[in-house]
Amino acid sequence: MTSMKGVLAGVLAVALATPLLAEKPRRSVMVGGSTSQKACPSTAKVKGSLIVRTAPGSSESKIDTLADGHIVNYCEATSDGRWVGIVYQEASKKDRYWDCQVSSPGLHRPYNGPCRSGWVERSQLAK
Repeated sequence: MTSMKGVLAGVLAVALATPLLAEKPRRSVMVGGSTSQKACPSTAKVKGSLIVRTAPGSSESKIDTLADGHIVNYCEATSDGRWVGIVYQEASKKDRYWDCQVSSPGLHRPYNGPCRSGWVERSQLAK
């Protein structure tokens, strides 16, 4: 019994000493910032199959996949222009009318509307 307690104590000590795997923070897609333009000034069409990620970068977590032809709101881009922050209707509703509330001007802010948002490679979008 004593040896079992020792083993359990050792396992517990290792478990407590091991840092939990931290999930990378999600980078919000920013919208707005102009009093004369839409919060997301243009739309684009998906070319092929498009992986949506939590932040710019191919190693970031995948949150969605959009099919060829899906229309997205183009909201911002990284400084090198390779990654684009988008707002989009979920795939199951893509053929219905949708209002992601990004057509009006407003303050520069993280997107927090009724649709989804994330980051995609610009090369996979057709304007």
